Amino acid sequence: MSPIWSLVASGISEHIEKLMPTWWDAVGYGGQMLFFSRFFFQWLASERRGHSYIPVYFWWLSISGAIVTVVYLLGCEKPLIPILLGQVVGLVVYSRNLVLIRRHRRLTKAAALEPGDALYIRPNGEASGNPTDHAADEP
Repeated sequence: MSPIWSLVASGISEHIEKLMPTWWDAVGYGGQMLFFSRFFFQWLASERRGHSYIPVYFWWLSISGAIVTVVYLLGCEKPLIPILLGQVVGLVVYSRNLVLIRRHRRLTKAAALEPGDALYIRPNGEASGNPTDHAADEP
């Protein structure tokens, strides 16, 4: 083999080594797979129901994917700050949605509503399934 070809071959092998994922890259890919899976499962849930629907596990997958991605970015030699900030802000939003869902479920259970019934929250914080009860509270 000529010296030029050996130089080219060694250069190619160096590039290939740089492209080979490490175990740390696998963590980053895992976080992105979790994050992507939320869309896939949301789509399946919507297809089953016949209309757009966001299941609770969508938010849990969002939180899981964001946490793994944040851990990955913090462990990188030079983290991408815009992506890191976006994931951290997203964690706040995802968590807040879970709090709202939990509150809604608790109020729905307290008002003894059937699935699909409307939930009205009175100004004093009480829950009711009857819209006329809600209208009576308004001036």
